[in-house]
Amino acid sequence: MIDIKIIRRLASLSDYFLEKHGILDPLEIIDAFSQTIVPQLDLRNEAETIKRFSKAYRDMKDFVVPQVFSQYSTEATLVTTYYNTVNITNAKEFTSWGLDHRKVSDTFLSTFITGMLTTGLFIGTLSDGIVRIMPNGKVVFADFGSSYLLSSLQRNLISDVVAAVTTQNSKVLANSLRKIAFNSEFQNYQEFKNDVQLLTDNLYFMESSEHYMREFSFGVMRICFKHKIALPAEILYAFSALSAAENIALSITPTCLISDFFKPYGKKLQFERISPERFKTNINQNLSQASDFLENSPLELSVILNKIRKGQLLTNINITDFNLFLRRIDIVTNKLSACFLIGILILSATIAATFSKDSFMFLGLPIISIIGYAAALLLSIVLFVYHLGTGVKNKKQDEDTD
Repeated sequence: MIDIKIIRRLASLSDYFLEKHGILDPLEIIDAFSQTIVPQLDLRNEAETIKRFSKAYRDMKDFVVPQVFSQYSTEATLVTTYYNTVNITNAKEFTSWGLDHRKVSDTFLSTFITGMLTTGLFIGTLSDGIVRIMPNGKVVFADFGSSYLLSSLQRNLISDVVAAVTTQNSKVLANSLRKIAFNSEFQNYQEFKNDVQLLTDNLYFMESSEHYMREFSFGVMRICFKHKIALPAEILYAFSALSAAENIALSITPTCLISDFFKPYGKKLQFERISPERFKTNINQNLSQASDFLENSPLELSVILNKIRKGQLLTNINITDFNLFLRRIDIVTNKLSACFLIGILILSATIAATFSKDSFMFLGLPIISIIGYAAALLLSIVLFVYHLGTGVKNKKQDEDTD
Protein backbone atom coordinates (compact mmCIF):
# COMPACT_ATOMS: atom_id res chain seq x y z
CA MET A 1 0.00 0.00 0.00
CA ILE A 2 2.88 2.37 0.76
CA ASP A 3 4.32 1.71 -2.71
CA ILE A 4 1.00 2.59 -4.33
CA LYS A 5 0.79 5.82 -2.30
CA ILE A 6 4.28 6.74 -3.49
CA ILE A 7 3.35 6.00 -7.11
CA ARG A 8 0.21 8.14 -6.79
CA ARG A 9 2.24 11.00 -5.35
CA LEU A 10 4.79 10.80 -8.17
CA ALA A 11 2.01 10.68 -10.77
CA SER A 12 0.32 13.77 -9.32
CA LEU A 13 3.62 15.67 -9.42
CA SER A 14 4.45 14.65 -12.98
CA ASP A 15 0.98 14.86 -14.57
CA TYR A 16 2.10 17.50 -17.10
CA PHE A 17 5.06 15.34 -18.23
CA LEU A 18 2.91 12.19 -18.47
CA GLU A 19 0.16 14.01 -20.40
CA LYS A 20 2.77 15.31 -22.83
CA HIS A 21 3.78 11.70 -23.55
CA GLY A 22 0.23 10.48 -24.14
CA ILE A 23 -0.75 9.30 -20.63
CA LEU A 24 -3.89 11.34 -19.97
CA ASP A 25 -5.28 9.92 -16.70
CA PRO A 26 -2.38 8.39 -14.73
CA LEU A 27 -4.29 8.41 -11.42
CA GLU A 28 -7.14 6.38 -12.92
CA ILE A 29 -4.61 3.87 -14.26
CA ILE A 30 -3.03 3.59 -10.81
CA ASP A 31 -6.45 3.15 -9.18
CA ALA A 32 -7.33 0.37 -11.62
CA PHE A 33 -4.00 -1.33 -10.90
CA SER A 34 -4.61 -0.92 -7.18
CA GLN A 35 -8.04 -2.55 -7.41
CA THR A 36 -6.43 -5.51 -9.15
CA ILE A 37 -3.31 -5.99 -7.02
CA VAL A 38 -4.53 -5.11 -3.50
CA PRO A 39 -6.94 -8.07 -3.14
CA GLN A 40 -4.11 -10.42 -4.14
CA LEU A 41 -1.97 -9.04 -1.30
CA ASP A 42 -4.52 -10.28 1.21
CA LEU A 43 -3.49 -13.91 1.76
CA ARG A 44 -6.89 -14.74 3.20
CA ASN A 45 -8.29 -14.47 -0.32
CA GLU A 46 -5.66 -16.92 -1.56
CA ALA A 47 -6.59 -19.29 1.26
CA GLU A 48 -10.21 -19.27 0.07
CA THR A 49 -9.01 -19.89 -3.49
CA ILE A 50 -7.00 -22.92 -2.38
CA LYS A 51 -10.11 -24.33 -0.70
CA ARG A 52 -12.06 -23.86 -3.95
CA PHE A 53 -9.33 -25.69 -5.89
CA SER A 54 -9.36 -28.47 -3.32
CA LYS A 55 -13.10 -28.98 -3.83
CA ALA A 56 -13.05 -28.59 -7.63
CA TYR A 57 -9.99 -30.82 -8.26
CA ARG A 58 -10.73 -33.47 -5.62
CA ASP A 59 -11.23 -36.21 -8.25
CA MET A 60 -7.95 -35.54 -10.10
CA LYS A 61 -5.42 -38.16 -9.02
CA ASP A 62 -2.34 -36.47 -10.52
CA PHE A 63 -2.92 -33.09 -8.86
CA VAL A 64 -2.37 -32.21 -5.20
CA VAL A 65 -3.86 -29.15 -3.47
CA PRO A 66 -2.21 -28.19 -0.18
CA GLN A 67 -4.33 -28.06 2.95
CA VAL A 68 -4.88 -24.61 4.45
CA PHE A 69 -4.63 -24.09 8.21
CA SER A 70 -7.04 -21.19 8.65
CA GLN A 71 -6.48 -20.92 12.39
CA TYR A 72 -2.86 -19.90 11.76
CA SER A 73 -3.35 -17.87 8.57
CA THR A 74 -3.80 -14.10 8.56
CA GLU A 75 -3.86 -11.26 6.06
CA ALA A 76 -0.07 -11.35 5.79
CA THR A 77 0.58 -15.03 6.60
CA LEU A 78 -0.57 -18.18 4.82
CA VAL A 79 0.07 -21.54 6.48
CA THR A 80 -0.41 -24.66 4.30
CA THR A 81 0.83 -28.21 4.05
CA TYR A 82 4.47 -28.50 3.00
CA TYR A 83 5.40 -30.87 0.17
CA ASN A 84 8.82 -31.86 -1.06
CA THR A 85 8.70 -30.51 -4.63
CA VAL A 86 10.94 -29.22 -7.36
CA ASN A 87 10.44 -26.67 -10.13
CA ILE A 88 8.95 -28.34 -13.20
CA THR A 89 11.75 -27.00 -15.41
CA ASN A 90 14.42 -28.52 -13.13
CA ALA A 91 14.62 -31.72 -15.16
CA LYS A 92 17.92 -32.80 -13.64
CA GLU A 93 16.33 -32.98 -10.20
CA PHE A 94 13.18 -34.94 -10.97
CA THR A 95 15.02 -37.33 -13.31
CA SER A 96 17.18 -38.25 -10.33
CA TRP A 97 13.92 -39.34 -8.68
CA GLY A 98 13.34 -41.75 -11.55
CA LEU A 99 10.71 -39.61 -13.35
CA ASP A 100 10.57 -39.42 -17.15
CA HIS A 101 10.61 -36.07 -18.98
CA ARG A 102 7.73 -36.95 -21.27
CA LYS A 103 5.57 -38.37 -18.52
CA VAL A 104 6.03 -35.25 -16.40
CA SER A 105 5.05 -32.90 -19.24
CA ASP A 106 2.11 -35.13 -20.23
CA THR A 107 0.84 -35.26 -16.65
CA PHE A 108 1.06 -31.51 -16.29
CA LEU A 109 -0.71 -30.72 -19.59
CA SER A 110 -3.40 -33.33 -19.02
CA THR A 111 -4.04 -32.04 -15.50
CA PHE A 112 -4.17 -28.40 -16.50
CA ILE A 113 -6.36 -28.83 -19.61
CA THR A 114 -8.76 -31.28 -17.96
CA GLY A 115 -9.05 -29.10 -14.86
CA MET A 116 -9.85 -25.97 -16.86
CA LEU A 117 -12.39 -27.59 -19.19
CA THR A 118 -14.20 -29.67 -16.55
CA THR A 119 -14.23 -27.35 -13.51
CA GLY A 120 -13.68 -23.92 -15.08
CA LEU A 121 -11.17 -23.04 -12.35
CA PHE A 122 -7.60 -22.33 -13.48
CA ILE A 123 -4.47 -20.31 -12.78
CA GLY A 124 -4.44 -17.30 -15.11
CA THR A 125 -0.84 -16.06 -14.85
CA LEU A 126 0.83 -19.43 -15.18
CA SER A 127 4.64 -19.63 -15.06
CA ASP A 128 7.27 -22.32 -14.57
CA GLY A 129 7.93 -21.00 -11.05
CA ILE A 130 4.36 -21.79 -10.00
CA VAL A 131 4.24 -25.38 -11.28
CA ARG A 132 6.01 -27.88 -9.00
CA ILE A 133 6.55 -31.65 -9.25
CA MET A 134 6.48 -34.11 -6.34
CA PRO A 135 8.74 -37.21 -6.19
CA ASN A 136 5.74 -39.40 -7.10
CA GLY A 137 5.17 -37.35 -10.29
CA LYS A 138 2.09 -35.45 -9.11
CA VAL A 139 1.62 -31.74 -9.90
CA VAL A 140 1.42 -29.01 -7.24
CA PHE A 141 0.90 -25.27 -7.65
CA ALA A 142 3.02 -22.99 -5.47
CA ASP A 143 0.76 -19.95 -5.94
CA PHE A 144 -3.04 -19.73 -6.23
CA GLY A 145 -3.34 -15.94 -6.15
CA SER A 146 -4.14 -15.36 -9.83
CA SER A 147 -7.02 -17.79 -10.28
CA TYR A 148 -9.99 -17.29 -12.57
CA LEU A 149 -13.31 -19.06 -12.89
CA LEU A 150 -15.16 -19.68 -16.14
CA SER A 151 -18.95 -19.74 -16.01
CA SER A 152 -20.69 -22.94 -17.06
CA LEU A 153 -21.69 -21.31 -20.36
CA GLN A 154 -18.13 -20.08 -21.03
CA ARG A 155 -16.75 -23.52 -20.17
CA ASN A 156 -19.12 -25.20 -22.61
CA LEU A 157 -18.24 -22.71 -25.34
CA ILE A 158 -14.47 -23.13 -24.80
CA SER A 159 -15.03 -26.89 -24.94
CA ASP A 160 -16.77 -26.34 -28.28
CA VAL A 161 -13.80 -24.26 -29.43
CA VAL A 162 -11.41 -27.10 -28.55
CA ALA A 163 -13.63 -29.63 -30.32
CA ALA A 164 -13.94 -27.37 -33.37
CA VAL A 165 -10.18 -26.79 -33.64
CA THR A 166 -9.32 -30.48 -33.38
CA THR A 167 -11.97 -31.52 -35.93
CA GLN A 168 -11.50 -28.54 -38.30
CA ASN A 169 -15.13 -27.51 -37.84
CA SER A 170 -14.95 -23.80 -38.61
CA LYS A 171 -18.73 -23.41 -38.39
CA VAL A 172 -18.79 -24.50 -34.74
CA LEU A 173 -15.73 -22.36 -33.98
CA ALA A 174 -17.29 -19.24 -35.54
CA ASN A 175 -20.58 -19.83 -33.75
CA SER A 176 -18.80 -20.39 -30.41
CA LEU A 177 -16.76 -17.20 -30.74
CA ARG A 178 -19.93 -15.30 -31.64
CA LYS A 179 -21.67 -16.60 -28.51
CA ILE A 180 -18.68 -15.89 -26.26
CA ALA A 181 -18.35 -12.28 -27.48
CA PHE A 182 -20.13 -9.44 -25.72
CA ASN A 183 -21.08 -7.93 -29.10
CA SER A 184 -22.29 -10.32 -31.80
CA GLU A 185 -23.28 -7.75 -34.44
CA PHE A 186 -20.75 -8.19 -37.23
CA GLN A 187 -20.52 -5.80 -40.15
CA ASN A 188 -19.60 -8.68 -42.44
CA TYR A 189 -20.39 -12.08 -40.91
CA GLN A 190 -19.41 -13.96 -44.06
CA GLU A 191 -15.92 -12.43 -43.96
CA PHE A 192 -15.71 -13.37 -40.27
CA LYS A 193 -16.55 -17.01 -41.10
CA ASN A 194 -13.95 -16.99 -43.88
CA ASP A 195 -11.28 -15.75 -41.45
CA VAL A 196 -12.22 -18.47 -38.95
CA GLN A 197 -12.03 -21.10 -41.73
CA LEU A 198 -8.55 -19.85 -42.66
CA LEU A 199 -7.48 -20.08 -39.00
CA THR A 200 -8.67 -23.69 -38.66
CA ASP A 201 -6.94 -24.65 -41.92
CA ASN A 202 -3.66 -23.11 -40.71
CA LEU A 203 -3.92 -24.92 -37.37
CA TYR A 204 -4.47 -28.23 -39.18
CA PHE A 205 -1.06 -27.85 -40.85
CA MET A 206 0.53 -26.80 -37.55
CA GLU A 207 -0.52 -29.83 -35.50
CA SER A 208 2.98 -31.30 -35.67
CA SER A 209 4.79 -28.03 -34.88
CA GLU A 210 5.58 -26.10 -31.73
CA HIS A 211 3.55 -23.25 -30.23
CA TYR A 212 0.25 -24.56 -31.56
CA MET A 213 -1.78 -22.88 -28.81
CA ARG A 214 0.13 -19.61 -29.15
CA GLU A 215 -0.70 -19.40 -32.85
CA PHE A 216 -4.33 -20.22 -32.10
CA SER A 217 -4.53 -17.47 -29.45
CA PHE A 218 -2.87 -14.91 -31.74
CA GLY A 219 -5.17 -15.96 -34.57
CA VAL A 220 -8.26 -15.44 -32.43
CA MET A 221 -6.94 -12.07 -31.26
CA ARG A 222 -6.34 -10.94 -34.85
CA ILE A 223 -9.86 -11.95 -35.85
CA CYS A 224 -11.34 -10.17 -32.83
CA PHE A 225 -9.36 -7.02 -33.55
CA LYS A 226 -10.30 -7.05 -37.24
CA HIS A 227 -14.03 -7.52 -36.63
CA LYS A 228 -14.13 -5.47 -33.39
CA ILE A 229 -15.23 -8.38 -31.21
CA ALA A 230 -15.09 -7.91 -27.42
CA LEU A 231 -14.30 -11.13 -25.53
CA PRO A 232 -14.66 -11.54 -21.74
CA ALA A 233 -11.45 -11.20 -19.73
CA GLU A 234 -11.78 -14.77 -18.40
CA ILE A 235 -11.71 -16.14 -21.95
CA LEU A 236 -8.58 -14.17 -22.80
CA TYR A 237 -6.88 -15.37 -19.61
CA ALA A 238 -7.87 -18.95 -20.45
CA PHE A 239 -6.27 -18.74 -23.91
CA SER A 240 -3.18 -17.10 -22.40
CA ALA A 241 -2.93 -19.77 -19.69
CA LEU A 242 -3.18 -22.58 -22.24
CA SER A 243 -0.41 -20.95 -24.27
CA ALA A 244 1.75 -20.61 -21.14
CA ALA A 245 1.11 -24.27 -20.25
CA GLU A 246 2.25 -25.26 -23.73
CA ASN A 247 5.49 -23.26 -23.32
CA ILE A 248 6.21 -24.92 -19.96
CA ALA A 249 5.67 -28.40 -21.42
CA LEU A 250 7.92 -27.57 -24.39
CA SER A 251 10.69 -26.44 -22.04
CA ILE A 252 10.70 -29.97 -20.58
CA THR A 253 10.02 -32.01 -23.71
CA PRO A 254 10.57 -30.16 -27.02
CA THR A 255 8.62 -32.86 -28.89
CA CYS A 256 5.53 -32.44 -26.71
CA LEU A 257 2.45 -31.32 -28.70
CA ILE A 258 -0.56 -29.80 -27.00
CA SER A 259 -2.69 -30.70 -30.03
CA ASP A 260 -2.29 -34.38 -29.08
CA PHE A 261 -4.11 -33.65 -25.82
CA PHE A 262 -6.84 -31.70 -27.58
CA LYS A 263 -7.64 -34.45 -30.09
CA PRO A 264 -9.11 -37.13 -27.81
CA TYR A 265 -10.67 -34.49 -25.62
CA GLY A 266 -12.10 -32.76 -28.70
CA LYS A 267 -13.70 -36.00 -29.90
CA LYS A 268 -15.20 -36.50 -26.47
CA LEU A 269 -16.56 -32.98 -26.53
CA GLN A 270 -18.06 -33.56 -29.97
CA PHE A 271 -20.11 -36.44 -28.54
CA GLU A 272 -21.04 -34.34 -25.51
CA ARG A 273 -22.34 -31.60 -27.80
CA ILE A 274 -25.03 -33.97 -29.11
CA SER A 275 -25.79 -35.58 -25.75
CA PRO A 276 -29.37 -35.39 -24.39
CA GLU A 277 -28.15 -33.43 -21.36
CA ARG A 278 -26.59 -30.78 -23.60
CA PHE A 279 -29.79 -30.54 -25.68
CA LYS A 280 -31.82 -30.23 -22.50
CA THR A 281 -29.59 -27.43 -21.25
CA ASN A 282 -29.79 -25.58 -24.58
CA ILE A 283 -33.58 -25.95 -24.69
CA ASN A 284 -33.89 -24.61 -21.14
CA GLN A 285 -31.69 -21.64 -22.01
CA ASN A 286 -33.67 -20.89 -25.17
CA LEU A 287 -36.99 -21.15 -23.31
CA SER A 288 -35.65 -18.90 -20.58
CA GLN A 289 -34.54 -16.30 -23.14
CA ALA A 290 -37.92 -16.50 -24.90
CA SER A 291 -39.68 -16.07 -21.56
CA ASP A 292 -37.54 -13.03 -20.74
CA PHE A 293 -38.32 -11.57 -24.17
CA LEU A 294 -42.08 -12.05 -23.74
CA GLU A 295 -41.90 -10.61 -20.25
CA ASN A 296 -39.89 -7.52 -21.20
CA SER A 297 -41.53 -6.81 -24.58
CA PRO A 298 -44.68 -5.16 -23.15
CA LEU A 299 -42.54 -2.90 -20.97
CA GLU A 300 -40.32 -1.91 -23.90
CA LEU A 301 -43.36 -1.37 -26.13
CA SER A 302 -45.02 0.85 -23.52
CA VAL A 303 -41.88 3.00 -23.34
CA ILE A 304 -41.89 3.39 -27.14
CA LEU A 305 -45.62 4.27 -27.18
CA ASN A 306 -45.11 6.85 -24.43
CA LYS A 307 -42.33 8.48 -26.44
CA ILE A 308 -44.55 8.53 -29.53
CA ARG A 309 -47.41 10.19 -27.61
CA LYS A 310 -45.05 12.79 -26.16
CA GLY A 311 -43.40 13.43 -29.52
CA GLN A 312 -39.99 12.28 -28.22
CA LEU A 313 -39.43 9.56 -30.84
CA LEU A 314 -37.67 11.03 -33.85
CA THR A 315 -36.57 9.46 -37.12
CA ASN A 316 -34.03 10.68 -39.66
CA ILE A 317 -34.48 9.60 -43.29
CA ASN A 318 -32.12 10.78 -46.03
CA ILE A 319 -33.64 10.59 -49.54
CA THR A 320 -31.17 11.11 -52.37
CA ASP A 321 -33.74 11.02 -55.22
CA PHE A 322 -37.13 12.30 -54.06
CA ASN A 323 -38.90 11.66 -57.41
CA LEU A 324 -37.67 8.07 -57.46
CA PHE A 325 -38.81 7.67 -53.86
CA LEU A 326 -42.33 8.89 -54.76
CA ARG A 327 -42.50 6.53 -57.73
CA ARG A 328 -41.54 3.60 -55.53
CA ILE A 329 -44.25 4.55 -53.02
CA ASP A 330 -46.78 4.83 -55.86
CA ILE A 331 -45.83 1.36 -57.12
CA VAL A 332 -46.14 -0.19 -53.67
CA THR A 333 -49.51 1.52 -53.14
CA ASN A 334 -50.83 0.21 -56.46
CA LYS A 335 -49.73 -3.34 -55.59
CA LEU A 336 -51.36 -3.19 -52.16
CA SER A 337 -54.60 -1.83 -53.69
CA ALA A 338 -54.62 -4.63 -56.26
CA CYS A 339 -54.05 -7.27 -53.57
CA PHE A 340 -56.84 -5.78 -51.49
CA LEU A 341 -59.21 -5.77 -54.52
CA ILE A 342 -58.34 -9.40 -55.36
CA GLY A 343 -59.10 -10.40 -51.79
CA ILE A 344 -62.49 -8.61 -51.91
CA LEU A 345 -63.42 -10.29 -55.22
CA ILE A 346 -62.55 -13.77 -53.90
CA LEU A 347 -64.42 -13.15 -50.64
CA SER A 348 -67.47 -11.77 -52.46
CA ALA A 349 -67.54 -14.67 -54.91
CA THR A 350 -67.33 -17.16 -52.06
CA ILE A 351 -70.16 -15.48 -50.15
CA ALA A 352 -72.29 -15.44 -53.33
CA ALA A 353 -71.59 -19.15 -53.91
CA THR A 354 -72.69 -19.91 -50.36
CA PHE A 355 -75.92 -17.93 -50.16
CA SER A 356 -77.09 -17.53 -53.82
CA LYS A 357 -78.85 -20.84 -54.40
CA ASP A 358 -81.73 -19.62 -56.66
CA SER A 359 -79.59 -17.65 -59.20
CA PHE A 360 -78.33 -18.88 -62.54
CA MET A 361 -75.87 -21.75 -62.07
CA PHE A 362 -72.94 -22.93 -64.22
CA LEU A 363 -70.72 -25.89 -63.29
CA GLY A 364 -72.38 -25.94 -59.88
CA LEU A 365 -71.56 -22.31 -59.13
CA PRO A 366 -73.62 -19.13 -59.45
CA ILE A 367 -72.76 -17.01 -62.49
CA ILE A 368 -71.89 -14.05 -60.27
CA SER A 369 -69.38 -16.17 -58.33
CA ILE A 370 -67.75 -17.37 -61.56
CA ILE A 371 -67.46 -13.76 -62.74
CA GLY A 372 -65.88 -12.77 -59.39
CA TYR A 373 -63.34 -15.63 -59.46
CA ALA A 374 -62.50 -14.88 -63.10
CA ALA A 375 -61.98 -11.20 -62.36
CA ALA A 376 -59.76 -12.07 -59.38
CA LEU A 377 -57.71 -14.46 -61.53
CA LEU A 378 -57.34 -11.90 -64.32
CA LEU A 379 -56.33 -9.20 -61.88
CA SER A 380 -53.81 -11.57 -60.25
CA ILE A 381 -52.18 -12.23 -63.65
CA VAL A 382 -52.01 -8.50 -64.35
CA LEU A 383 -50.49 -7.90 -60.89
CA PHE A 384 -47.88 -10.64 -61.42
CA VAL A 385 -46.85 -9.21 -64.81
CA TYR A 386 -46.80 -5.70 -63.36
CA HIS A 387 -44.62 -6.92 -60.46
CA LEU A 388 -42.09 -8.51 -62.83
CA GLY A 389 -41.97 -5.41 -64.99
CA THR A 390 -41.45 -2.99 -62.11
CA GLY A 391 -38.81 -5.28 -60.60
CA VAL A 392 -36.74 -5.28 -63.79
CA LYS A 393 -37.20 -1.53 -64.18
CA ASN A 394 -36.16 -0.79 -60.59
CA LYS A 395 -33.07 -2.99 -60.94
CA LYS A 396 -32.04 -1.12 -64.09
CA GLN A 397 -32.57 2.24 -62.36
CA ASP A 398 -30.45 1.14 -59.42
CA GLU A 399 -27.64 0.06 -61.77
CA ASP A 400 -27.81 3.38 -63.59
CA THR A 401 -27.69 5.22 -60.25
CA ASP A 402 -24.60 3.26 -59.16
